[in-house]
Amino acid sequence: MNVPCQTEDNNEQLLCEKQVMFLDEFLKTRMKKAFEDILGNKKTGFNSGHIAEEWEFIHYEDAGNNWRTDGDLFCECGRKLRYQYTLANKTTGLQKHFGLNHLTEHTGIQPDVARQIVKELKQLKSEKREIIQKCIDDWTLTSEGIKWMPPLDQLPEDISWHLTEQMPLLERQLKRLRQIIQEESRRLNEKALQKIVAEEKKKLAEKGLL
Repeated sequence: MNVPCQTEDNNEQLLCEKQVMFLDEFLKTRMKKAFEDILGNKKTGFNSGHIAEEWEFIHYEDAGNNWRTDGDLFCECGRKLRYQYTLANKTTGLQKHFGLNHLTEHTGIQPDVARQIVKELKQLKSEKREIIQKCIDDWTLTSEGIKWMPPLDQLPEDISWHLTEQMPLLERQLKRLRQIIQEESRRLNEKALQKIVAEEKKKLAEKGLL
């Protein structure tokens, strides 16, 4: 069942309902994490010390290709939006809806932090396009030359989630998976070698040669 979706990338119309639902959850989850990581000031050094405690990312909405005529999403300033982002004040519970251009004005987030958030969200849109194209191309692990890997419960959560839902991995995830496979293969080979050595020593000991 193909689901027609209003999106800037018409290729999304070629996806099945399950794939579209995954993409929606993927974006919401990753956007929330991006906001938390950046506002948490763990790496950027931009936070004033209070923003992460004040604001929480709630969700985003897409008004679709016809947002200019049929859309009903608006910024706090009244401007009509294609993409609307909602943050909630953790103290008051008040939610604010805005476009990316007004992050600073409406939340008090510093401009350099807002730019960091915008950069991260643009990267997420790029990752979304990557997943869509791989779905259309019938991507599989086999097509990537991967014929063996550790059990899913031993893989990073984001990778196991994609594979459990039978969705393509991003290139950055593939790189990590290959590293995990290489390390696990090395570990198993070393374990097998140690077993062989132990068995040989046991045989020699039984013959009184050790």
